Amino acid sequence: MNINSKIFKNSTILTNQQSIQLNNLTGFSLNTTWPLIYQASVDSFSASSFHSKCDEISNTLIVIKSKKNNFIFGGFTTALWDGNANWYENDSNDF
Repeated sequence: MNINSKIFKNSTILTNQQSIQLNNLTGFSLNTTWPLIYQASVDSFSASSFHSKCDEISNTLIVIKSKKNNFIFGGFTTALWDGNANWYENDSNDF
């Protein structure tokens, strides 16, 4: 179900207004569109599936909608994902 987000193509979670607010928080222009690279309900809820799709990708925004309460939450980082690392990276741009 697409709920009309022009920034986050094929979003089943975000409205267009929410998309604009998130884009503003990331500092990207309103002309930026975000590709969907991983969707747990389609790709699997496993960490290995997440990392197979997201490793070596930076500027990622994760949006989660809880099934029980329909709460929407998530985070953003400019750092690269690396499922094989045994360390974490500080990112002054994350939230």
